[in-house]
Amino acid sequence: MIETEDQLEVEAAALRQAVIRDDFAAVQLAARRYVQALEIELKQLPPDRAHARFQTALELLEWARRSICISRGRMAVQLRNLQRLALYRKAPLRFSSRFQFDA
Repeated sequence: MIETEDQLEVEAAALRQAVIRDDFAAVQLAARRYVQALEIELKQLPPDRAHARFQTALELLEWARRSICISRGRMAVQLRNLQRLALYRKAPLRFSSRFQFDA
């Protein structure tokens, strides 16, 4: 059982790191691996400990979900800003004021 607990902690750490890096592909993979390790551990635990471990897992997965939603929203704003900047850079240079010199 110690090995499965260690593996679960390794997978939890990998999930946390992927979320922190905003690495969406790694988050998907890490979440799958975490759930697989969780399923193995839950089968080996007595019901009361299994329930506690399951609650901890739910909290981690909910944190990851919320963090990824926030990251995607932030990245969407950054993408829109970059798209606007690209349009601005393509626009021809225009001068709106005229200079007049009186001598």
